[in-house]
Amino acid sequence: MPCTLACNSHSKKHTDKFYDTISVDWDYVCIPIIKPYKAGSTDNSRSWLLELDIANTVMLSRFGVSKNFIYGYGDEVIIDGQQKKGWFAFDINSKLLAVYSSRQELTSSLNELNISVNNIVDCNKYMDSLANGYDLSWYPKAGKKYPSYPEIEPKDVVEIKVSENPNGKLDFFFNPKLQLHKNKIYFFKISYNKKQNNLYYLSIADHQCFLVKDNLLVPVFIDKKQTEIVLYTPVPVAEEKNIPGSKRFLKTKTLSIQ
Repeated sequence: MPCTLACNSHSKKHTDKFYDTISVDWDYVCIPIIKPYKAGSTDNSRSWLLELDIANTVMLSRFGVSKNFIYGYGDEVIIDGQQKKGWFAFDINSKLLAVYSSRQELTSSLNELNISVNNIVDCNKYMDSLANGYDLSWYPKAGKKYPSYPEIEPKDVVEIKVSENPNGKLDFFFNPKLQLHKNKIYFFKISYNKKQNNLYYLSIADHQCFLVKDNLLVPVFIDKKQTEIVLYTPVPVAEEKNIPGSKRFLKTKTLSIQ
């Protein structure tokens, strides 16, 4: 049964009140998942939105949780502005978001990352349990915090070597041809010969950019046979540093998956 304002009667017993709050206003209810992520509804529990960040959201109908992963079915999945539909997996540590065409493909991909798949349950069943005062199975026990699990371990890593010479000339290098991974997840490790950097960012396969740091490991979901890796100075950073657009660094290289 759809939840109303009465949902706020969920027991207040957790160290972190995030797991006790299931209604905020008369027209908004939410399912706390793993802090700070929650599924929210503004239409009397007919639809649920999982907000991951500015560029990534999932309109989900059912989900499950295991370790640092939230996974399930998304009626609409937005990855960096691209709209998809299907079975999704999201890692709260690395912010990796992947989408698959079948539940079997999702399960197989998570198992490859040593993540066991727990029950995937309808959002409204979770909401009913919370409204009746019950914790969800993965919630931390009273007086405890949600456990901290290790980062996912890659089987192989693609190195992106970013090199800046004494004259300030910048370039980057990587293996331009990768072997296809069934789970469509590729790990990139950044090698940078400078200790400090506040100008240069990398974007892989049109995903959100990240600051170049030496020894940084980044997992990326890629479902294309050919894509691009871009090393650049974002416009807001260039403006902050008073770098004119004509001198803003931008270099693009092609990555192929075979």
